[in-house]
Amino acid sequence: MQEEQKHHEEKTENLWDTTLKTFHNVTNQASRYTRQAQKKMDLASLHKKISNAHSDLGKLIDECRNSGIADIFENVGVKAVLQNLDSLNQSAAKLNEEIELLKKEPPTDASDKSEPTRQ
Repeated sequence: MQEEQKHHEEKTENLWDTTLKTFHNVTNQASRYTRQAQKKMDLASLHKKISNAHSDLGKLIDECRNSGIADIFENVGVKAVLQNLDSLNQSAAKLNEEIELLKKEPPTDASDKSEPTRQ
């Protein structure tokens, strides 16, 4: 009778360990997916800002050309938009790198974590 009880406890313990590992793996994957999705949304927002900056730059260049300004790229407004574009493009490149790192990030193993003690 004690052997049956011991066997039942071992099965319960194994089931508990498997459940904890599965739960850890699923939550880890969900967390990675959430971070990746957030970065992609941030990147989409940046692309919209870049598109708007391109539009602003085109308008400024057209206005400068119509005003007869000879050196368009020395215009303060044009320089400011170009600097903004450089900053936005750098941010977009950084987000792309972070997204790629998240895609390549290996899943953490539940056995690497210290498990809570059961009583």
